[in-house]
Amino acid sequence: MRKIVLLSLVLAIFSVGVFCAGIGAQPSQDYLIKSLDVLVDAALMAYNFEDYIKFTEYFAKSMESSITEGYFNEIYLKFYKKTLGYIKFKKLSLEQSSLDPNRPALVYKAIFEKYDKVIITVNFMKEYDNYRITQIKFDKVYPSMIKLRPF
Repeated sequence: MRKIVLLSLVLAIFSVGVFCAGIGAQPSQDYLIKSLDVLVDAALMAYNFEDYIKFTEYFAKSMESSITEGYFNEIYLKFYKKTLGYIKFKKLSLEQSSLDPNRPALVYKAIFEKYDKVIITVNFMKEYDNYRITQIKFDKVYPSMIKLRPF
């Protein structure tokens, strides 16, 4: 009986140790991708609807002085929206993305209204244990780049 109690106690202590180790561990890649993709979807939908407030909702607080409403209007609406149009489709490119849990970056291959080969790069940082967007960039893929970044 004593051996059973002792064995149960050791198993309980081991189980608590494994559970606690999991609490401070880095997120799995699938969880990380899904978590970040939700933020990207919200920001890109706001881009399509030209909604500055929703677009910047998941940006890092440290970016507030850079991503102003004037910047959003000039860069995202007057430049990107005028040149590329709205986003019709995007697909995550895992081979081009960086899943470093400290500074992840997701790269998407996208089709826009006016241009059908665009790379969307979204950079992130951790802020108060939550991931936040630091940059969203749209790059046209020119014919000479297609060999490097096939669609």
